Amino acid sequence: MNVREARRMEHAHKRYLEATPKSAAKAEEARRYMPDGISRSGVPYQFYPIFLERGEGQYLYDLDGRRILDLVNGHSALALGHAHPAVVAAVAQQVTRGTGLGLMESTEVELAAMLQERFPSMELLRFTASGTEATMYAVRLARAFTRRPKFARFEGSYHGLHDMMCSGMGMNIGGSWAGSNGEPVSLGVSPSVAGEAVFLPYNDLAGCERILAGQADELACVIVEPILGGGGGIPSEPAFLRGMRELCERSGILLVFDEMISAGLAPGGAQEFYQIAADVTTGGKVLGGGMPMGVVGGRADIMRLCEAKNGVPEVFHTGTWNGHPLAMAAGVAQLRTMTPEVYERLGELGDYFREGVRRTAAKGGVQVQVTGLQHFSCIHYTDQPVRNHRDARRSNATVAKNVAFSLLSQGFYLLGGRSNLSVVTTHEDLDRFFDALATAFEEAGAAGA
Repeated sequence: MNVREARRMEHAHKRYLEATPKSAAKAEEARRYMPDGISRSGVPYQFYPIFLERGEGQYLYDLDGRRILDLVNGHSALALGHAHPAVVAAVAQQVTRGTGLGLMESTEVELAAMLQERFPSMELLRFTASGTEATMYAVRLARAFTRRPKFARFEGSYHGLHDMMCSGMGMNIGGSWAGSNGEPVSLGVSPSVAGEAVFLPYNDLAGCERILAGQADELACVIVEPILGGGGGIPSEPAFLRGMRELCERSGILLVFDEMISAGLAPGGAQEFYQIAADVTTGGKVLGGGMPMGVVGGRADIMRLCEAKNGVPEVFHTGTWNGHPLAMAAGVAQLRTMTPEVYERLGELGDYFREGVRRTAAKGGVQVQVTGLQHFSCIHYTDQPVRNHRDARRSNATVAKNVAFSLLSQGFYLLGGRSNLSVVTTHEDLDRFFDALATAFEEAGAAGA
């Protein structure tokens, strides 16, 4: 941060430091045990991270007793808000029955049936312990089924952090775009992996067709986020997804929908919302009610590769915590509560959020583009339309980081420019957020940036 930026943000810095002494002390303690004092990269902070005591409804409560309006909600996992009574009751009941049983239990079957009903393309499915594992198995299944070595993904997409997905993900980490040009986002990634991925331009069907034309015979699958998450919060255009469906069918390439985020669009996720079926689907987050879980499912002929033949499956799939009882119980309770009315309310809140941000920005003379769908949104600090990751990279990352910090100092949690609203958020909450956003724009010098 240069001197001018520091002076501009001085009030926000002072407010943060004065309001969060217990978080500061806990951060100092945490550094003795964890690199940077955090357990995962991407936790947003400038001086030190906020340490939380609990979450309740639409709010987070930190160690200093501050109430923070949560506009991120577990990266879209908590569409019902924090500690929803139905989910809490289901998990509490399951705890008394056991937290890790080691064999199959009936709630796995119940959640599997609910998912199959919502996602008819998942004719068979398997649970995993995380979304990262789900996308890893999706690509492995596609390779095993097609006997082709490569896969295609989109610039700026995020599909977890196994080696196959550690190149070209283009996430905005700490105000900079990491791995955007196909290079690994991390040291330690196998150098042989980079040549296995083919990168495609998002929302550009003609561009995809040109790239795939000469490589289709080598491609097992195309994996796509119907809403580009870390790469800019950008929805797929319907004609683009339909075109990719047709292109994959013509080329014998499996189409994989990574619905970690987009499962929250409708009861049947993006596939219901866009009326397009995938060959393989991965999911998690909102499907697990805030508990760690993932799922990979698809056409029966593909998924049967996981079935034992003469005692040995063609695609070996296991994991100690797959189908974890607490995650299964939370998922069942969550999906029972996620009625059509909930999705309708989430969509209305998203519209209210995007319109309010645009209005606040216009009043403050700030150039923004606001992308999103339903309750997912992203603010981009640019005067150019945003349709893909390359467009998103035009956004002023420094302004986005400073605005988010100013908001956090005021008691509002926005992840960079991204938001994932919960159904318990109110218009009054958002009106208070818009007032804080106007202050944040001023403190970050967003006008004319």
